[in-house]
Amino acid sequence: RTTAPVAGSITKAPPTEPGTHEVDARAGMAGMPRQLRPDSASWASYRNARLGFSLRYPADIFVPEPAQPDDLVTRFRSRDGRATLQIVATANVAGRTLAQYRTALIQERYKQAQFDYAPQRDTWFVLSGFAGDDIFYERVTFACDKRSFHGWMLVFPSSAGPLYEPI
Repeated sequence: RTTAPVAGSITKAPPTEPGTHEVDARAGMAGMPRQLRPDSASWASYRNARLGFSLRYPADIFVPEPAQPDDLVTRFRSRDGRATLQIVATANVAGRTLAQYRTALIQERYKQAQFDYAPQRDTWFVLSGFAGDDIFYERVTFACDKRSFHGWMLVFPSSAGPLYEPI
């Protein structure tokens, strides 16, 4: 796993016909349908205008779930149904520091998790590891004005690691 955000520019591979699965024999991706590979995905922009947050996500792999709770949380499901991507932007109404927010996530959301990567810097942190049979990767960034946190979380079964870890 890397500390790079979901956003990025990717060279797009030629499209495949719907219902076809062109196989790429590159190491680590052998047998993966090209239409689900993150390095061949079409990237789309997500923007939360209220909190001034945006990122890019692989739209060939993830589609928005039809029902969304509000404009601060946007949920996506992979086309194969095995992974979820959640984009979150939240106002820092409690005035928490980045370290306090990180500690709260570890104690609440990741109480039963095993971490294998959890760096923290001045304006961001990553929490990544295993929860049961799933791998999670969450990146949170503190807005420059410290009035909001924003980030994304990817969860997928460990058996699908070769497909989802590059994201």
